[in-house]
Amino acid sequence: GKMGFRPGGGGTTTPPETFAITALDGYLKNAEVRVDTNNDNACESTLIANTGDKGSAQIPVEYQNNTLCITALPGITVDESRGVVTKNVELKAPAGERVVSPMTDLVVAQLKANPTPEDIVAAKDIVVSKFDSELGLTADDIFTDYVANANNPKAQAINAIGEALFDADKNLTVEQKLGAVEQASGQAQEVITNNGSLENFAPVIGNEGSVTPNQRPSITVGHESGELNRTIEVGQAFTEVDVAGWFADSDNDPLTYSVEVLPASGSSLTITGSTIQGTPEKAGNYEVYVYAYDGKTRSYPVKFVLEVTAENAEPQLNEQAAGEIQSFLNGLQLTQGQTEDTTISIADLFTDDDPLKLTAETDITGLTVSVDENQMLVIGGTPSVSGKDLSIFVYANDGVNQQAGTVFSLDVAEAVQDQHPLEGKPLYRLTDGNDDGDASTADFTQVWCDTFLFEGGDVLSNTRTIANRTSCSEQLESVGSYAVDGSKLNITWDSNGDGVITNMSLIDQSLAANGAGLLLEHTEDGKTRAELYFANKAHAEQRIQLTSDTPEGQGDFGFYQPKALRSNYQPGKVSVSMGLPVQNDEGDLDIDLYFDSLPAADNPTQANCESRIKALYSSFEIVSSEASDNIGVTKQFFPGDNNTSCVVDYDITGSTHDGQVFGVIAKSARSEVISDLLFNIEWNHPGSGLLPEVTEAELQDFLEGSSRNDYRYQGSLNSVRFDSVEATVFFEGQACMGDVCDADYTFEGDELVLQIGADTERDQFIYTSAEVAFAVTGSKDLIAWGKKDYSAAENQTGWTSEQLTGKTWFYVDDDSTSTAAAPMFASFHFVSDTQVKVSETKTLPWSITNGVLTIDFPEGGSDLVLNRYNASGDVVLATEANGKPLIMSENENLARGIFSKWKNKD
Repeated sequence: GKMGFRPGGGGTTTPPETFAITALDGYLKNAEVRVDTNNDNACESTLIANTGDKGSAQIPVEYQNNTLCITALPGITVDESRGVVTKNVELKAPAGERVVSPMTDLVVAQLKANPTPEDIVAAKDIVVSKFDSELGLTADDIFTDYVANANNPKAQAINAIGEALFDADKNLTVEQKLGAVEQASGQAQEVITNNGSLENFAPVIGNEGSVTPNQRPSITVGHESGELNRTIEVGQAFTEVDVAGWFADSDNDPLTYSVEVLPASGSSLTITGSTIQGTPEKAGNYEVYVYAYDGKTRSYPVKFVLEVTAENAEPQLNEQAAGEIQSFLNGLQLTQGQTEDTTISIADLFTDDDPLKLTAETDITGLTVSVDENQMLVIGGTPSVSGKDLSIFVYANDGVNQQAGTVFSLDVAEAVQDQHPLEGKPLYRLTDGNDDGDASTADFTQVWCDTFLFEGGDVLSNTRTIANRTSCSEQLESVGSYAVDGSKLNITWDSNGDGVITNMSLIDQSLAANGAGLLLEHTEDGKTRAELYFANKAHAEQRIQLTSDTPEGQGDFGFYQPKALRSNYQPGKVSVSMGLPVQNDEGDLDIDLYFDSLPAADNPTQANCESRIKALYSSFEIVSSEASDNIGVTKQFFPGDNNTSCVVDYDITGSTHDGQVFGVIAKSARSEVISDLLFNIEWNHPGSGLLPEVTEAELQDFLEGSSRNDYRYQGSLNSVRFDSVEATVFFEGQACMGDVCDADYTFEGDELVLQIGADTERDQFIYTSAEVAFAVTGSKDLIAWGKKDYSAAENQTGWTSEQLTGKTWFYVDDDSTSTAAAPMFASFHFVSDTQVKVSETKTLPWSITNGVLTIDFPEGGSDLVLNRYNASGDVVLATEANGKPLIMSENENLARGIFSKWKNKD
């Protein structure tokens, strides 16, 4: 297998004028580096670098007087001592420092929280004073690379306390953290006094800052190295290995075991009890980290490499195509600070017998690269650095082997300062307006993309057409003139004879590379307002080409958000989604705006999310794509999954249909500093059409048994109606429950028709597979059918972490507390092995015990406790503790189709 290239690999040279830093917990590799650009102790810059081996990174010298931030990412960042990082942690270091660690983070926290101390030296002295004096530690010991002195007891004490701070609750105050340092250092000195070793010293910091002494599980002799390296084939089961003998605990605490694998997908290794097992799904080299946990602290890992081979050959690089692409890139004239928007086909870059998924990355800060559905390499954004032999990485994945890759070099020239930053390139503005450019049609408010170009004194723009609802024009014509006046453009429009009517200048472009565009100031008729423009056409069109099946993450957008509702800016984030109604929704369609990382409230009256979001945006509108559409819109505000987020929930009723484009408009509450937010999103799910119709032959094949003992098992999703799973046999025209055969049956299309005396019952089947089916009764009760008793323990396979972690599952259930059905749809995005995001609104803890999944809902809500019946196809029947079924599926269309057919049944 072949790992492929990674940023920082071959072909990359360090740009001039940099300085080196080191990130510590142990050394943190693959962590993100940002800087505080305006000295407010928040790192608002774009990504500056990623750390490499031994936590090292090269930082442009222009940032040497700024606070540094290191973000460790779960499942991506590797602590070279402790293995894969399991939670998101940010560490900071004050300006001038070359090491970023939990100790430097304490210094920055003091500078932010306290009016005194007034300088870095005094803040460092406070940290030093909290260490037990008998340890004899100085600032040089604490704030330099203490990991490099791993065999020195002083360094071991600092390292153990740093690890405890890294693992501690991020909501601890700086005073609580300093108090924890004082307690933990005293415990370390006590170990030394008693002639003990600090090698496995691992104090644990509690939620209030209290410290519990502890020794982490140690690795037993003979398991410290990678002698367990092995090679197997795809589809071959990993020989089960018992790891219980790999670890010991001097505190005699009971141990549990876990395994982490990089890359995270494809190896399928798990630990059950103390046994490693699994059957790899993809070829490649996997780094395997095995841990023991004593209930308080995780051990350092035992590491080995698993090489998985496959007869299926990995994608091969087409050298001729690579040379042609490199020649094209050599001809690009990229310049620091200037926006780029170009594409080139990479369809022939790799050859393989399997369909290939191509992806791209770059180490050029500010530049964006991606691969579109036509296998075009899309290069956009605004480079914020210059240099020679910078890199673009392209990867190919055939679904069997780990991705293969290649690297291209790219030059970026230094910034050119001889023209206004708004001149010489198309700018794309999203706006809400009435005019559709067609005099024969009725004008009404919609969201549009208008294009402008300021070049050589001429202002050019497009003539708006209906296509500009979902695309930005390139056909431009002269509409006015402009003159440069310092930082402003003074614009005269041809359609107005009153002279200069618009002044434009750049307010902020710090978020442009991340898709948030350029924030401009417009002054017109004495009124000043903030307007959002995009130098990258793709960034503008992403906001107006949304659909109801836009993949998760592609509906996330940045915007310029005033800090604490004032005029200096920080990144804001909003997510746009559309779907069928779920849980608390009403109507026919649902559109959600999820705002995250909202600024702190200026006063206590803005504590709730509605007040806080209305401090930014005064109104929230939905407009439709046709004047004849008669829709009704109601909106509600719900808190998100933390105290800095808020959901604007739109429930839409009336004339809704497939292909309908809805404009989503958030109007600025303070137009002089905050721009409007505008989006277009198309409904392209016709609901019940997501599922094929069940045929009479399919229904008969599923239900009808081969004998009087060939049972089918049924249970209601309604908790009031459900008592137990019931066994029924359909054979030779008679339906029997146990020994009672009191009904005749026939099949009519997708309906099971039961004749019980004079009564006729019709159940419509909306889905069938080899093992499960679902039917809606006349009272709209949804019944789950199985060919086996899905509530029986012997038929339940249980959940594994690999089935859930990093994946999104869709959930259909009856949320009723009466016999009347209340169809409910939700999504569960298992963002890590401990956290799940429910319907994109709240993040909750989850766990698996003996194959049973538990999602912990907050106090006042019932936890969701589910077993798993391994049903066929894309549907999984999950069962609650009493055996009541509900539906889980990774196939969103299938789950939505079941929900829609059930909800909309007459």
